[in-house]
Amino acid sequence: AACGGTAAGSAGTGACGQSNPVSVVVFPTAPAAPLAPGCGAITITPPPSVPGFNIQYSFDDGTTWDKPIPTADNCDGYKIRARYVTAADCGSTIAGTAGSGACGASPATTRKVDNTKPEVKCPIVDPICVISTNTYTIPPLIASDNCTAPDKLTITYTIGGATNTRPPGTGLDASGIFNVGVSIITWTVVDECGNSNTCTTQVTINPKPAPTIYHN
Repeated sequence: AACGGTAAGSAGTGACGQSNPVSVVVFPTAPAAPLAPGCGAITITPPPSVPGFNIQYSFDDGTTWDKPIPTADNCDGYKIRARYVTAADCGSTIAGTAGSGACGASPATTRKVDNTKPEVKCPIVDPICVISTNTYTIPPLIASDNCTAPDKLTITYTIGGATNTRPPGTGLDASGIFNVGVSIITWTVVDECGNSNTCTTQVTINPKPAPTIYHN
């Protein structure tokens, strides 16, 4: 209100003038996880850009930030987070400052990286003489992987050549019926990250020799 000759709305001066300016940084809400969990190469989906902020990523659950995207095998998985940090100094808030709480880092997403094919060793089968049942025991395939447990490997096989009528099978053991002639077992082993490897086994079933007839 007016007070004597001082009109309403008059401002003070000097120590009674305006307050000092204050810089306030308002951080955006923490971003969502930058990729889906699972197995495979790390492909980042950036969160929305926010003026005045840069986006950083951590691949070790927030221990370090702004490192290159890793490509080396990691069977336990990289724990990946994203966050916003200030792009430039703002008053006493220096560039690179991150928010906290609800404005901190995203939840961690675990991504396993495995670029290594399973190891496979196909059995070697010596030539076999035909038997009446046409059923033969084949030594098992040997398969292993750097990241995937043996019982989690997907193992299939097909048989071509003389025994091309047998349907495809699964597992390490391809024992069963084989026809006379040369058959080829082709095993395929796939790990949980989709890496695959193949090998083959040759199975040769020889016919019984024809009887020799002697004349007196």
